[in-house]
Amino acid sequence: MKNRTKHINAENYEKKKEYAQIFGAIEDLNGNGRKTIAIFCDTYYPIIDGVIQAVDNEAICLSKYYNVVVVVPAHEGKPYIDKHYLTIGIKCVYFDFLKYDCAFPLQDNKLKKLLDALKIDLIQIHSPFNVGAYAVKLAYKRKIPVLGYFHSQYKQDLFKATKSKVLTDFLLANIISVYNKCHLVFTMNKFAEKILRSYNYRGEIKIIRAGIDFNGQNDVTDLVQTLKDTYNIEKDCKVLMFLGRIVQQKNVFLIVEALEILNRTYSNFKMFFIGAGPELNKLKKIVDNSSIKDKVYVVGKIEEEEKHGFYALSDLFLFPSVYDTEGIVKSEAAYYGTPTIAFLGTGAGASIKHGFNGYLCENDVTEFAKSIEYLLRNDDIREEIGENAKNTLFYTWEQSSNDLKIVYDDFLENFVFEKPKLNKKQPKSKTGYQ
Repeated sequence: MKNRTKHINAENYEKKKEYAQIFGAIEDLNGNGRKTIAIFCDTYYPIIDGVIQAVDNEAICLSKYYNVVVVVPAHEGKPYIDKHYLTIGIKCVYFDFLKYDCAFPLQDNKLKKLLDALKIDLIQIHSPFNVGAYAVKLAYKRKIPVLGYFHSQYKQDLFKATKSKVLTDFLLANIISVYNKCHLVFTMNKFAEKILRSYNYRGEIKIIRAGIDFNGQNDVTDLVQTLKDTYNIEKDCKVLMFLGRIVQQKNVFLIVEALEILNRTYSNFKMFFIGAGPELNKLKKIVDNSSIKDKVYVVGKIEEEEKHGFYALSDLFLFPSVYDTEGIVKSEAAYYGTPTIAFLGTGAGASIKHGFNGYLCENDVTEFAKSIEYLLRNDDIREEIGENAKNTLFYTWEQSSNDLKIVYDDFLENFVFEKPKLNKKQPKSKTGYQ
């Protein structure tokens, strides 16, 4: 019992020490003369997804110009001070079936004390759930600007979870009420803007391209050779890849079906699925029961460095997602001259000009298989599209953050608090549930 008491006391001491460190960092920020941007999000590392990477890279780049404080779930109770920006953790519970933390800012007294001590000039939210709603209330209380960021097709997520259109519409209305209280909402492209409007968002929208952080990753020759040796990839074998969360909305199962069709007429290929997700084991079973199990590798989660090797190795990036509002993975692939095939009318294909910097086809497994075969058989066309992709789709987080800075500076210099002026309410959309 004595040893256990010592352990608890030591743990409490470390937590108090971290708490004091954060208070000390807040005092430094308040006194350094710079404007402070607080970024709020309902998810954060060690979980990895596109939203978290956007938050992290935005915070790193913007810290050159402002004090940046990131307020996010404290996974396993571990808030920390990052070398680039201050992170304030929120009490949360990890739900294994979702693979995400759920934060409870209203029940976190320490969070309140820390934020009460912090001078904030502008709030940016990257999610409209508990943390985002809390941040909006904080902005209104302090009479400072609050800007939103729209990343995901929430209607699809909600319907998949509830299987009820009535409940989905109710929950979606709560989400959009958070965005409608923002003074401006950023999206990545026209497709995402259209989706957001269909949800009945009635405020101002600004399109800001998402960036990637691939600078300095040019020399991957040795890594590519290692992958070729590991997977026994011969000279004329074509390499296909998917990288992302392994979920049905990304159409990962359709990829397997399309490759079985492809294999009937073009068989010299290997396919790599890279990433984790709740349906990873299901994908493995589907591959194991397929006619192409000797050509398909479900790699799972990999290290960042290895990801570069797969992009450089691949001839095509397969991205038939009907969920993503943008998908920075196609920009990452483009960095290495690897072209993407996506579906027409999706966020995944929104920035692609068909036949120029990518390839688009109808949302149909046979058409998808035909498009893959066409590009694999036509090396010159595929390589030209890949080069165009590299020149047009690659956009750095530095560039993206500079776009944000222009908007932030305008708000910081000219903002006078008032509630956002909203457009006329639109009829409820009856589509977009899946």
